[in-house]
Amino acid sequence: MPQNEAAFDLAKQSLTKSIQSSRTTKLNIIYRYLYLKQMGLDHDYMQDIYAALPKLKLQDVVNFANQKHCAQALSLCRAWQRKES
Repeated sequence: MPQNEAAFDLAKQSLTKSIQSSRTTKLNIIYRYLYLKQMGLDHDYMQDIYAALPKLKLQDVVNFANQKHCAQALSLCRAWQRKES
C-alpha cells in the first residue's frame, strides 16, 4: 500500500469539509431516519466518523489494510467468451 502522509492529510481535510457541508433537508430527513432505523442504528453514523477523523493516523489505515486485505490470499479469474461464428 503506497503511503503518502501529505495526500492522507488532504483526504482527511476533504472528507471533513464534505461532512460539514452535507445537508439533509425536507423529506430526506424522514428517509434518512427510516434508513438508519432499517440498518439498526439509533443515531447518524456520520457523527461518529466526523468525531474520529482528527484522531485517525495513516498508520492506522495501513494496519487495517494489512490485517483485513493483505492477509487474505488473492485469486484471480479470467473469463473468456467464445466467439460464435
